[in-house]
Amino acid sequence: MTSQNSSAFDELLKRVTPQSTLTFALGLPGFPDETRFVLLQNPEERPFAWLQSLKTASLSFVVTSPFVLFPEYRPDVPDFDLTALDSPPQEDTLILCIIKVVQTTPTELHTNLKAPLVINLRTLTGRQVILNNEAMYSEIAIYRVKSML
Repeated sequence: MTSQNSSAFDELLKRVTPQSTLTFALGLPGFPDETRFVLLQNPEERPFAWLQSLKTASLSFVVTSPFVLFPEYRPDVPDFDLTALDSPPQEDTLILCIIKVVQTTPTELHTNLKAPLVINLRTLTGRQVILNNEAMYSEIAIYRVKSML
């Protein structure tokens, strides 16, 4: 999570349209009242993007496509989750993983491959799902900053 200053957030809200708003009807785990987000992408920050809450200026998540970091990633999204998203075809589905800084080791970035965000690009609805694959990592390091010592 990161903080946005309020004037930048106000400017963002002015530019948001229904065609750019992602709706997570159930919110996200730990944030059940946060249901509307926008995906902000800066070409200089690729392959990362920001999932910014439209309710709380200080709530945003760094996200990325797991396929960029792990080309062999093959999530088996449960049928009931796909049904809740109106069963989008694969080409209309966006899968993202949230990136986090490890508090005990701030030089590491991790992601959770077992609980991706699944977004129907036609309806702009999404949900965080829990994959049934026991072999899938619930947390995996994606980047380690090398010590300067």
